[in-house]
Amino acid sequence: MVIDCLAHCPAPPDCPGSDVRPFGRSVRTSERPNVRTTVRPFVHAFTLIELLVVISVIIVLAGMMVAVIGALGIGSKKQKSATILETVRQAIEVTTAQTGSVLSPAEHPLAGSFGGPGQPRAKFVRLASPNTALAVNVGALGGAGEAIALKGVALNNLPTAAQARLLLDDDLFADRDLPGLYGMKRDQLFVLGGKLLGVTRYRRLPAPAVTVPPTLIADPDDQSRFPAATNLVASDSGPEANQRTLHYVLGSTNAMSELAKLGALFTPPDDTGLLAFGRVWGDPKIVELKHWKPGMINDPARSGAATQAWRAYRLRGLAVYDAWGVEVLASVSSSGAWRILSAGADGTYRWHPSNDNVLDTDAFATSPAGDDRDGARDNVVSTIGE
Repeated sequence: MVIDCLAHCPAPPDCPGSDVRPFGRSVRTSERPNVRTTVRPFVHAFTLIELLVVISVIIVLAGMMVAVIGALGIGSKKQKSATILETVRQAIEVTTAQTGSVLSPAEHPLAGSFGGPGQPRAKFVRLASPNTALAVNVGALGGAGEAIALKGVALNNLPTAAQARLLLDDDLFADRDLPGLYGMKRDQLFVLGGKLLGVTRYRRLPAPAVTVPPTLIADPDDQSRFPAATNLVASDSGPEANQRTLHYVLGSTNAMSELAKLGALFTPPDDTGLLAFGRVWGDPKIVELKHWKPGMINDPARSGAATQAWRAYRLRGLAVYDAWGVEVLASVSSSGAWRILSAGADGTYRWHPSNDNVLDTDAFATSPAGDDRDGARDNVVSTIGE
């Protein structure tokens, strides 16, 4: 006969006349030698509700830890980017003091003045209403129908037909294929580097005397009056020009070695696989994506493609990048003040397309539209002379 001691004795070891031991061991009692008792250990099992509560708590705690770790990561990269910009700023100040001058920054390759057959200029619109789109199509270089970009004069100095070719400092970058630069003013879209082939080409016109009514330049393409030798600004330099420029601007200090330690300098391993009509280098190790991420471009050379193909890009030749791997902008105002700028964690300088990766905001807007957000809020900036 087998007796379940748990059913008959609340405390099995204390049963009179018993040498029963716990933990399920079967023993014989002294008074009833033919009776075998089995002690079953008491086990408490979690109910389904209790398990769900525990799992929910773990998920909440994990989410809090991820948020904290992410915030620490962003903060660390922001501080690192600030250090990168400060290193560049100090080097520029030292070089300027030693030489009495410093090379001007170069047009950003994706926002330059160059245009040619099959190589349209970057898309810009006027800041002032009605926010006219600027001309992008260009004819044969040097030909009568080239429609070269113009600089140096005011809109009212040109005939209406030529005004869309005039590049003004406050024009706004309006190419949605490059969200990182979208909405930025032209005079901020410069980098530390040389003037590269396929990036810079415009005719600088001498500013006429201020008169009432304004002096009209009837033919800005009159090369007898504005010869290329004195009025054409262009370059045929390759990516090696970037390295020469950076060594000149930063080389008089230990800035180059400091930036290298910070991982802020990068040179593409070759000059092949170029994107955007040969203006930037495409990283072949990063596959095409259907949605934008910081440091990517929907290659305009693929215009007309049925689907978007976002590619990671880097500037050709040696260049300076922030802690998130996005190129650092460096510009000089008309008053001589330097502005060195990082896009921050979101990878945008002005408008961010947010979760749907679609820019709903006009380049000339003063506040974001749709689910877009203000990308300038997390920009990191360092200035000289402001």
